[in-house]
Amino acid sequence: MMIKYLCVGYDKKKEFDKLKKPFNLKKEVSIILPTYNEEKNIEKLVNELRKEFHGIDYEIVILDDNSKDKTPAIIDKLAKKGDVLAIHRYGKKGYFSAYQDAIYMANGRYVITMDSDLSHPPSIAKEFLKYKNDYDIVSGSRYMEGAGMDAPFSRKYGSMFLNKICAWILGLKLTDIAGDFHLMKKDKFMKLGFKYGPVFGEFDFELLYRATQKGFKIKEIPFIYKFREEGESAMGMGVNDALSLAKFAWAYLKMALRLRFRG
Repeated sequence: MMIKYLCVGYDKKKEFDKLKKPFNLKKEVSIILPTYNEEKNIEKLVNELRKEFHGIDYEIVILDDNSKDKTPAIIDKLAKKGDVLAIHRYGKKGYFSAYQDAIYMANGRYVITMDSDLSHPPSIAKEFLKYKNDYDIVSGSRYMEGAGMDAPFSRKYGSMFLNKICAWILGLKLTDIAGDFHLMKKDKFMKLGFKYGPVFGEFDFELLYRATQKGFKIKEIPFIYKFREEGESAMGMGVNDALSLAKFAWAYLKMALRLRFRG
């Protein structure tokens, strides 16, 4: 299937092959936001990020996976201020592939990955920058001292249990290996070499596992995770649906076992 991209931002609008960089701007940090039907969240999040990162050489890279609501029009409007690169992707879907494509197209020396549903605090994203010169990855943790989760019971404790089991399987000493909330040096990320296709958010296992195997320096800092109030999960998981939770758990365990025994 042919994959088409349309970029809106920096006073430019064009279709392009992702193998050819569309822009040549240099930024200190790129904030990566994958979206799918986030019309109720994305503008609020971008405005909060603008307040937090005011005075910092940043850009916000939003990659939308062919949303069916008003998200595409909203991100095009946000791009008019010059600090947002809105990328519309057609012909391909996938949460992790959206992160990968957005990071590839980003212009920052550092990239911050975070969810677009307001579950990750912009203030913590900014705090990551304090450690960017001393670590290869700065990672938000929901489980270390001072952290927490404002989420339904099944999501909170199911996630915590899976995290502990999978971290043990992988031999990782980190307290949170599935938060998807990081600051990374872009050149380091590009060298990780991902092998497996994730179903949900278990791509974080491979990211942190391969980073650890390569000797990357990783620092965790605590944050309070807030479960989405608006919109639907991009991973399509009903948090109170027993079958969905079982599929979620199996996908996570499968990824951990693949990495542990196949490398």
